[in-house]
Amino acid sequence: MKLIIYILTIVQLVSASADEYWHLDEFLKENPRQVKILNDFEKLIKSDAQEITIKQKKRVKIALIYPNSQVSDYWRRNISALKKRLTESKIDYELNLIPAPTGEGLNKSSKEIIEAIKEKPDYLIFTLNINEHSKLVNQILNYSSIKVILLNITTPLKSWGKNQPFFYVGFDHEIGTQILIDDIKRKLPNGGDFLVLYHSQGYVSTMRGDYAIKQLVKDKKWNLVSRYYTDGSGANTEVALKDFFKKNKKVDLVISCSTDISLAASKFKKESSFLLNGWGGGTAELDSIKNGVEGIDLTVMRMNDDSAIATAEAIRLDLQGDSEEVPLVFSGEMVLIDKQTTQQKIESLEEKAFRYSNEAK
Repeated sequence: MKLIIYILTIVQLVSASADEYWHLDEFLKENPRQVKILNDFEKLIKSDAQEITIKQKKRVKIALIYPNSQVSDYWRRNISALKKRLTESKIDYELNLIPAPTGEGLNKSSKEIIEAIKEKPDYLIFTLNINEHSKLVNQILNYSSIKVILLNITTPLKSWGKNQPFFYVGFDHEIGTQILIDDIKRKLPNGGDFLVLYHSQGYVSTMRGDYAIKQLVKDKKWNLVSRYYTDGSGANTEVALKDFFKKNKKVDLVISCSTDISLAASKFKKESSFLLNGWGGGTAELDSIKNGVEGIDLTVMRMNDDSAIATAEAIRLDLQGDSEEVPLVFSGEMVLIDKQTTQQKIESLEEKAFRYSNEAK
């Protein structure tokens, strides 16, 4: 297997690409009307499903492109919750699931998008990660009637102006990272050396990894010693950390940008003591946190199914002619979980986060 590891020199701490997006708080300040729409929409997410108010003339076609090889259960749960909410809403739908490789460049990852477009779905759902995807989305927005739903992104792209996708939905990466950073500073009040394990070069790494760096180095107690791109691969993560520990005896903090990275990094805690975060709070991360000193130390847990429920609600409202009730952006709730969180609390949060996707139901 070809391993692609980038060892970056620490020259520029924050990627300029972050400025390409409206950050969530910034967007809501600039668009105050969206605040009320969002507040009303959030009430729908917390409520039971409502049946669609019109008789559909035809079955609605939905294409969903998702990463096909992740330990994280985020996407699997989203698909399950989306199906159940659409069904409860009595929507006649056809869902075309299209697996795509993770951490790949434009040629491979956008092939699936192009194939999906050929099928002429009414709604196309996928995530915007690598920068080149924005060009492809822009073409869809300009030359197609397909309504684009961008999942796992909550920061509108500035360059699209008023010609935005139908819906951005997910859990804001910067808000989630800030929750982690606040707790890390409480756990390590004297700061220390840290390294960052990015996903692939693109949106998620910028919003999670670069944002974490920006927030930590504001305080001179913190020293960034290295950065690695792993393409979200556990194998690449292990290669990166082996390389790091050949040259360094210790590190105080490892910032991880995804579940798969976190789980691979946790293996190194047997030989080196460092604080390690997860990202997302899915089942694998929660199990790792329970695993004593060798597991993940803290994570930000998404109320996972909210993003799928929001997607289903946006489609329902649009189909029945109420698209003005759909906010441009929806970001779900997140909470901190660490080794001090009680089992009772975790079980309560799991019940809330996985209320549709819990397979035991």
